[in-house]
Amino acid sequence: SFAPPSESPSQLAAAAPDEDSIGPEDPSSDSVSDDAVSGEPQPAVATVSLANADFDTGRAVVPESTLGGETTCIVCFTRPKTHIAVPCGHQCACGACADRMRDCPYCREPVMMWMLQRLV
Repeated sequence: SFAPPSESPSQLAAAAPDEDSIGPEDPSSDSVSDDAVSGEPQPAVATVSLANADFDTGRAVVPESTLGGETTCIVCFTRPKTHIAVPCGHQCACGACADRMRDCPYCREPVMMWMLQRLV
């Protein structure tokens, strides 16, 4: 779900530059303003950045440095790869995702079994 920016419309309007600072500094220039064309003043347009928006993906919060890394499960992107698909041999999923997968998520070949990798 999308959470709107924390600024209210009045705060955004207050943060917008003054109308006098927009456009050419010389009032005798040939350009025609929007309010001169329509006869009515135009409302200020506020720019809202989605970079600071809070999106709920339903996934656990993990450091960005681990997302999509070589050791991260390619299905959920939140847990380490711990299981190997047999017979293709791709180590690509965590235990929770491997339990749900019948085909290798990397090559789409049927998986006969998932084997837990044990490092010594």
